[in-house]
Amino acid sequence: MYGDLEILDIVLRVVLSILFSGLIGLEREKTKKPAGLRTHVLVSVGATVVMLTGIALAGDYRDIADPSRLGAQVISGIGFLGAGTILRSGFDVKGLTTAATIWAVGCIGLAIGAGYYDIAVTASVAVFIVLRAFTHINLKKYDMSKIYSLEMEFNTDFDPDKLYSDIENDDFEIVDFQLKDRHLKLTVLKEIRDKEFSIFNYLSKNEVDYINIKSETGA
Repeated sequence: MYGDLEILDIVLRVVLSILFSGLIGLEREKTKKPAGLRTHVLVSVGATVVMLTGIALAGDYRDIADPSRLGAQVISGIGFLGAGTILRSGFDVKGLTTAATIWAVGCIGLAIGAGYYDIAVTASVAVFIVLRAFTHINLKKYDMSKIYSLEMEFNTDFDPDKLYSDIENDDFEIVDFQLKDRHLKLTVLKEIRDKEFSIFNYLSKNEVDYINIKSETGA
């Protein structure tokens, strides 16, 4: 009825799926992330059940069933669930780690369902270590109080490379610079080396006349 699977095999794999994903989900729950304990457990158990079903079908219908096909759909389907945890606010993007964790838990569930316990254990430990040990490592995160963002339109043509180089020469870091059809979007890190950034200093230096400022933050 279940191919080569015994009832005890099925129970064991589902229980292990709950335990491994629960460990990871509990960490997300404690840090108050969008997807917590229940979400991770459900994703893992679902992936395990899908793989178990694929194996059972392959055993019962050896000539026509392919157990890997169901598992492949789990991988792509989890992407939609993970996308729901990602939030963007200005330059700050939250939820990427949780989305990646959900995807990883789904993969672990598939490994458990397939009976590859060594892979599942190793992956679970690795994911947990990454979540706990790498929490305070952030190589580049901007201080939002030092971000200046501008969107404006011009009525004269000018050399964007000159404007770009003038800003960089004053030791300001340009995060974003987009110019198209006399429409400029600019983002820089201001207040570097005790200097206060002002776009108007550079516009006057380059003899640029502007029509209007559509938006400005951090001024």
